[in-house]
Amino acid sequence: MKARRLLPGCFYMVTRRTFEGIFRCAPLDEINEILLFCLAYAASKYKIEVHGFSFMSNHFHLIVRDPKQNLSGFMHWLSLFSSKSINFYLGRRGIIWSPEPFSSQELHYIEDILDKLVYTLCNPTQAGIVQDLSDWIGNISLPEHYRNDFTFEAKRPKFFKESSKKIPKTATLKLCVPPGFKDRESFINELENMIKIRCLEISRERNVEGKGFIGKENICLDPHYRPDNPYIESEISPRLACKDKENRIKLLEGMILFWKEHEDSRQRVLEGVKDVTFPYGTYWWCHYGGMKSGPKPRGLL
Repeated sequence: MKARRLLPGCFYMVTRRTFEGIFRCAPLDEINEILLFCLAYAASKYKIEVHGFSFMSNHFHLIVRDPKQNLSGFMHWLSLFSSKSINFYLGRRGIIWSPEPFSSQELHYIEDILDKLVYTLCNPTQAGIVQDLSDWIGNISLPEHYRNDFTFEAKRPKFFKESSKKIPKTATLKLCVPPGFKDRESFINELENMIKIRCLEISRERNVEGKGFIGKENICLDPHYRPDNPYIESEISPRLACKDKENRIKLLEGMILFWKEHEDSRQRVLEGVKDVTFPYGTYWWCHYGGMKSGPKPRGLL
């Protein structure tokens, strides 16, 4: 498997799926609270800026910025303790999340951040569950949640001891507005418009196909439900998203060069070289292996 590149300050679309597509994240109040707490606390702990999120019954999407190269630590904490807490609530043991690594796509341009943000927030409609996003009863960030006076808040899951001094009794989260907008309201208006257009497109597509929407009253709330056609992991895992062809080619060339330099550096370590410089964006070898990181390549934002 190719090494994951983690660039300080980069934006990412992150996706994590449940084991075998089972509805372990079914939007029950207790599970919603667990997932929101773990997201909010992990984001605070690892200094991750959250720009948007949607939690479906068997997967979730996040749009985040990682100022401190902490994405892996953030996802480890979020996955580990949401799994422990959901299992505790369900009175079971076993894995919650797919053993496959989480997916992270680099987002380097504002148009790509917005595109993936709209994709993330429109997930309940794209899945044919609700036509109006406000009807989704799971955790989701809607345009009105980006206003300064709004804060997500969740209580500590019962998995953690009441006497715990390390984990707070509540965790809060305020959404961040991506750069490139005159002010917060300009961003909210743009996002509302883009979501409206996309949801209308989805509705028209489903009408043409003779499909409707399940509706909020028919949402499955069984966390043990296993769908007949669970998502099958693809061998292709995109590492970046960029709609502009010219910029995409440049970014892919940089990614390929990173993989080559990373493998060359890894081989030198395996050969016994003690002081090896890894390419910029290397995480494990520089954080845990005591190796140096090279300079930021030209052309990266």
